[in-house]
Amino acid sequence: MDGHLRRAADKRLVGFPEINYDELEFTGEYLGAGAFGAVAKANYLGKTVAVKRLSIGERITLNDLQQLRREVRLHASLSFPNIVQLIGASTVPPRLGIVMELAPYGSLFDILHLPRVAQVREWVCHIHRINQTEVGMLYLHNHRPQVLHRDLKSANVLVFEGWQAKICDFGLATNFDANAHTTTRGSGMRGTYAWMAPEIMRGAKYTTASDVYSLGLIVYEVISGKIPFQDQNLMQLALGLDRGERPLLPTHDLDAPAGGHRLAALMQRCWQQDAGSRPRSRATTAELSSIVASIGGDPRITSTGGATAAVEGHASRSPAQHHVVRTWRSCRLQCGELRRSYCM
Repeated sequence: MDGHLRRAADKRLVGFPEINYDELEFTGEYLGAGAFGAVAKANYLGKTVAVKRLSIGERITLNDLQQLRREVRLHASLSFPNIVQLIGASTVPPRLGIVMELAPYGSLFDILHLPRVAQVREWVCHIHRINQTEVGMLYLHNHRPQVLHRDLKSANVLVFEGWQAKICDFGLATNFDANAHTTTRGSGMRGTYAWMAPEIMRGAKYTTASDVYSLGLIVYEVISGKIPFQDQNLMQLALGLDRGERPLLPTHDLDAPAGGHRLAALMQRCWQQDAGSRPRSRATTAELSSIVASIGGDPRITSTGGATAAVEGHASRSPAQHHVVRTWRSCRLQCGELRRSYCM
């Protein structure tokens, strides 16, 4: 590595805790992977954490290092119940990693699309998670300086104890700048296009309305249980979005669940073609809170045999619930492959 780059890498940074990579004890369990590298489980100072391990290693340039540190500093500046907590980062090449709190139940994408476990989805819990995701997005948009996530999708919403939802992955997030244009990360963004607003596809600037559009696609996943635009390639998706096309929603899915029609109506407002016609974050938060109030109930309490009780009720699991948990764990790696295909 160039001496200047190593000296720059060795400087102590202000704005986030620099972690000694040797103090991370990896368990060998991988939680996900993408163009950036892999997310692995590790122990750090007696605590189980998630580590986003970057694969660039010795190939890192000074510009790459500065970009990594900008991401970490931005994440470190955010403190809110619905934002994943940053513990620190190792930014001294060649071993690079971002250390975060561990989400025991994976991502919302895992929960919605996990093979053989998707059928145990719990409607009330999902509405609460959408509401919490929106509250986290509202926090970002109200932050000073304002933060645009720019890569909001179900894979970037992690689920914690009590089924609390938190937004993660700020590799594309930016402090809002009126002169900031869109950026790309090459093939690493190919799956993210499915959650991308039509104006961004056309090369327009990111705005809060772009994040609101992405929220609408997450709502679609919850209502339909499907990955948006799953059967379309990038060209088909781009042309369809330019014509105002959106994923088809089976009407029968809206009849049974409480709040289904209101949630679908909010989804359609969020993904309107004209960015200026989409609701602001505060308005979507108010509507989601109203939907939550209308359905009532604690998202942590479900009917007998429900998915939440199966995962959280360790002391009183029935044999059937133990089976659900075993199935959940055995399918995590399968879902990682599915998520890599569409979300990385």
